[in-house]
Amino acid sequence: MNYIKNFFRFYLNPSKEYNKPFSIKQKLIGCIILLVITFVALFIFEVIVPVILVSSGLFDNWPRIKNPSVNHNLISALSVAFFIPIIEELVGRLWIVYNRKYLSWSLSIASGIIIYKLFGSNLNLPWYENYRWLSISILESISIFYFIKSKNQNSLERFWKNNQRKIILLSAVLFSILHYRHYEISLEIILLLPLVFAFYFTSGLILGYARVRYGFIYCCILHILYNSLLLSIKYVS
Repeated sequence: MNYIKNFFRFYLNPSKEYNKPFSIKQKLIGCIILLVITFVALFIFEVIVPVILVSSGLFDNWPRIKNPSVNHNLISALSVAFFIPIIEELVGRLWIVYNRKYLSWSLSIASGIIIYKLFGSNLNLPWYENYRWLSISILESISIFYFIKSKNQNSLERFWKNNQRKIILLSAVLFSILHYRHYEISLEIILLLPLVFAFYFTSGLILGYARVRYGFIYCCILHILYNSLLLSIKYVS
């Protein structure tokens, strides 16, 4: 089976896509191939495109990535390599395959994170305020989970099945937008948003395909492998 052709057919020509159930071996091979495609996309959009545009004089500078404030220790490395990818997949891609529980989990976790980020993650707050907002965000997440789970969602299920690829595109766009925090915000980056976020959009499509065709666990494995390898390269360099 041609894994690369199947990936492109999924988005461009679904009628010719091989969509029979995959074996575990096929899923693992597919993840490795998608990982290679992701790094190729990274090289194209983060190296070749900026070099061409800057050297040609079309742009004076390329938007800079912020200096990471993360300490170079085992805990922070494990967080970037394992914890963050799983959270991002729970929030950003668990729900693209419709299931009432999946949708409940994704929205509840996302809403809890947003509330805590907005009100409870300020380092200047007293420790008890941080824990208070953490508790509120957890309770709010649990409430949303059971609220969504209790609703009749037949119409949503039909909508998901009829618009599967559009939903993946939406998740890829959201994945791209949420990575704005990696860059120093300026007028330049606003003008270059489509080019700057092209890699994140592409990787969102790759992860979305893995989520739909291979399953959530393999999507997480792919994301963890990418982050781990990228982190290893950064530490070595």
